[in-house]
Amino acid sequence: MGKDTPLVERSPVEFHNNKVSYVASRVFISNPTIEKVSFPNVKSVSGHAFAYCEALKEVYIPECISIFAHAFRSCYSLQKIYSPRCTYIGSGAFHRCSNLSEVSFPECSYVESDGISITYNNSNTIGCFRACINLSHAYIPKLNEVHAYMFGGCTNLSEAQYSLCTVVGSSGFTNCANLGNILFPTCTSIGPYAFESCYALSEASFPECSIVGNAAFRYCSFLSNISFPKAIYVGSGAFIRCSTVSEVYLPECLDAQWGKTSTTEHGAATFYGCTSLEIASLPKCVSVGYVLPDMYNTSYSKYSVLFSECSNLHTVYIPKCKTIGHGEFCKLSSLKTINVDECEIIDAGAFC
Repeated sequence: MGKDTPLVERSPVEFHNNKVSYVASRVFISNPTIEKVSFPNVKSVSGHAFAYCEALKEVYIPECISIFAHAFRSCYSLQKIYSPRCTYIGSGAFHRCSNLSEVSFPECSYVESDGISITYNNSNTIGCFRACINLSHAYIPKLNEVHAYMFGGCTNLSEAQYSLCTVVGSSGFTNCANLGNILFPTCTSIGPYAFESCYALSEASFPECSIVGNAAFRYCSFLSNISFPKAIYVGSGAFIRCSTVSEVYLPECLDAQWGKTSTTEHGAATFYGCTSLEIASLPKCVSVGYVLPDMYNTSYSKYSVLFSECSNLHTVYIPKCKTIGHGEFCKLSSLKTINVDECEIIDAGAFC
């Protein structure tokens, strides 16, 4: 285009059709002018159908049952979508819809995962609502699983209440900085990094949860109350630097540091740096940390600091514990009472 050629100004487009029942894959992909679409009789929206439509603001699809993978991905201007009958949402359907402030899918029970292997803080991982930075409310009452990165980076999301959800996947709510109210009464498993860096979260109550993954609540600095009455396994760094937690009671926990991970700060430092923690009670726990193969070899010590630097911890109750690994109770300046009646092995440096 020559320098004297005038630029063509494109007018906004509204698209309305009463007869269409199916929107094909990529039919509107990267359309720069379409702002509103209305398909009163559409039953399904195929993959990438409206992906990268940066001007799209409103979508009206009241009879739609299925929204497939990446259908509205990176529609940065999208503010409203009306789809009350939708039961299925594909992976990445609303990924990076940064102006989307509220979604309501009252009939949706299944949101598909991207199905790729999860690595910590992988910026390329797709999540259905990942990086929807203005999303404050997501009403999906029949949801049965929060998949990996589903709400990751939704920094404005303030609540998550899913009474039917049984699994919160890896990084499901990671970096949801304003998430303060959560309710998961039937959840049985929490994946790694699920609530990492949810700075506003003050309470974590999971009455049915048996597995808490690595770094699941890492850096939740406002978290003061944790309740996991049925948790059997608590992963590496699960509550690392939760600096306002004052009491830990895990009545069914058998192993407080299952599984080492190279991406967790200080490895299996489950409660590392919980500076307000005063009382820790794990009455059934049989193992805390890893005993080093050579008592003079400290090369693995970074992986075993269960309560290290919990400067206000004064009482620890783990009467069934058989082994205490290196550095588990390091730098505990306030420790007064510890019950380890059945302990058989205490590794070098356990109380450094």
